[in-house]
Amino acid sequence: MFLGGRRQANKWAKECLQTGLALILSYVILSHTNFLHHAKTTVQDVYDSHVTSTSGRKQFVILLAGSRTGSNFLAQLFNQNPNFLYINEPFSVRHLLDLREYERIPEADERSTLDELQIFWLRQVLDRCDTGDMPMHPELERFGKCGLEGENLLRFGHKHCNETFNENARSELCVMRNTVVMKISRLLQLNWFNYIKDDFVGHDFKIIHLLRDPRDVIASRFRFKHYYYKDRFPITHTVNMEHKVSLAAEEWCLRELDTLMFAERSPPSWLQNNYRMIRFEELVSNPKAIARELYDFIGYETIPETVQTWLKHHGGNKLDMLEPAMEYPADRWNGTMTAAVEYECKPLIIKMGLKFQELDIQYSQSYY
Repeated sequence: MFLGGRRQANKWAKECLQTGLALILSYVILSHTNFLHHAKTTVQDVYDSHVTSTSGRKQFVILLAGSRTGSNFLAQLFNQNPNFLYINEPFSVRHLLDLREYERIPEADERSTLDELQIFWLRQVLDRCDTGDMPMHPELERFGKCGLEGENLLRFGHKHCNETFNENARSELCVMRNTVVMKISRLLQLNWFNYIKDDFVGHDFKIIHLLRDPRDVIASRFRFKHYYYKDRFPITHTVNMEHKVSLAAEEWCLRELDTLMFAERSPPSWLQNNYRMIRFEELVSNPKAIARELYDFIGYETIPETVQTWLKHHGGNKLDMLEPAMEYPADRWNGTMTAAVEYECKPLIIKMGLKFQELDIQYSQSYY
């Protein structure tokens, strides 16, 4: 009888232990499930609170700049701000094709052109902060995955960034941050935005146009590995070089001049008071003053410490990301090529108030 009682007690203890382990396991599973649920629904929760607190008005800032104009330097004035979501060159061909391949742009299909993909992507970002969340340039987007402690607390339930739940990081942060900054360098003309002007309604939409001396732009493109000069024409002798320089200068200067004219002569309502042109030369010579001007333009009274620290350490550098890729030495650029650029870019050079170096041209500032 005593032995039977021990067996019964052992059986009861074993059942209790199994029940306890089951309860503990259930608690762990439920806790994990609740955390996953929190991570997946926090975007909607934050979006609802964002709409309530800001009446749904979000600010989108477009940095419009061609290649080799110093756009990386300009971008850092916004990328170093933890309150902004900075997206680096979303219109790159590889990024758009990846978005189409993995069906991250619902409006697109296999027949969609690059121009259509640009429109579809920007429209879904403006409408619902759906960025597609494909990896682009994480090394160039400082706060592109996680933000400050308060933001992490909303997203993950604690102050530290949880790297496990980053598949939708960019879309989440787009919802949570009031200002989204996008550097776009693959647009032909400013009037392209007319295609999506209706999507600007309800948003604060700003465009910052970076312009640089066309002689420096074309010379920089000439010196670096770039498909435009390397693949389109065979490099055999100087005549071919000058021909390529002329073609590149004509295309780039016509586009920039058209953008300036579009912004100044009877701009559409969505562009009025929402466009600002800055010169690269002024940016690198006085970056703190330009930063203050641009933050005033987008409506921010203070420049955060992170941006000021970056300016203190890097404000005197041009931040040339392609220096290791140099293909042609600087001395290959000569007066004849400068003259070719000046000839093709006469209207733009006059509009910018620059002096001609090789061509003997006298003009009045009121010419344009």
